[in-house]
Parts: sequence; C-alpha cells; structure tokens
Amino acid sequence: MRRAFTLIEIIIYLAIVGTVAVTLVMYSISVSTSRGKAEVVAEVQANARFALGIMRQKIRTASSINISANTLNDDPGVLSLTMPSAAENPTIFGLDARNGRLCMKIGANPCEFLTSDEISVTDLRFVDLTDGPREHVRVFMTLRYNGADLVEYQYKYSIESTLGVRF
Repeated sequence: MRRAFTLIEIIIYLAIVGTVAVTLVMYSISVSTSRGKAEVVAEVQANARFALGIMRQKIRTASSINISANTLNDDPGVLSLTMPSAAENPTIFGLDARNGRLCMKIGANPCEFLTSDEISVTDLRFVDLTDGPREHVRVFMTLRYNGADLVEYQYKYSIESTLGVRF
C-alpha cells in the first residue's frame, strides 16, 4: 500500500518552508541595508579626514594666515593663506556655492574640490586663535551624504581641529 501525504502534512511543510524563506529574505535585506549604511559612514568620514589633512598640510607650510581676506566665525567661512611660493599665493579654502563642496584655490589655478560629489559641507567655520607670534586657526566642518533618499542612509559628521602655521 502506498502512503501519500495528508493535507495537514502539506500545510505544515509549506508553513515551515515559508517561515524559513521569509527569515532568509529579511536577513538578506538587513545585511544589505547595514552594508549600505556602513559605506555611507565610511565615505563621509574619509572625505572629512582627507579635507582636514590637506588643510593641515597647507596651513603648516603657510607663511601666515591672511586675516584681512578671511571670513572667520561665520558659516560658510573662508580661509586665506599666504604661502612662501608666489605661485601658490593666495591659497584659499572655502565652499563652492553651486554644490556645497569644499574647495581649495591655489593662486590663479581653478578651484580643486576636496570632497566628492556625494558629500556636501553644511557648516564650515574658521576661528582665529592666534596669540603671540605663532598663528593658529580652529576649523569646524559638518559634512553630509547627499545621495540619501532613505532615512537609513542619511548621515552627518562633524569634525573640529586646531591647526597652526609652522615657524
């Protein structure tokens, strides 16, 4: 005699398989979302570190901070540096008004962007901390990921550092 599956056995089997399938799909979606969020965070933080590193290098090698040409304590700020090389004078850090990207203008050269297309700087301030012969400036930046339509991928990162001109 052949034994067939009963209707109850088939329903139980489909319920178990369905539960496992739904669990796997939800797990895959969760992993994908987490990976996307981690990439967004890494992109924003890498842009902040890169931009601050370039600023650090240029400020250290500058002859002085050109206080009269700066917009200090305001958002968006502008930082103008006097460099030892005439071809690099002035070196100016500021925001591009069209897209909110951080740019560096060296002498008569066109603006070089220090942040990628996906990143905009929502707050950029410079504070003059010069006290005595050594010039210092504090940099405040807030960067935001642009390509985020979903709440899960919206990310802002604020960074602050004090940089000084080397003697």
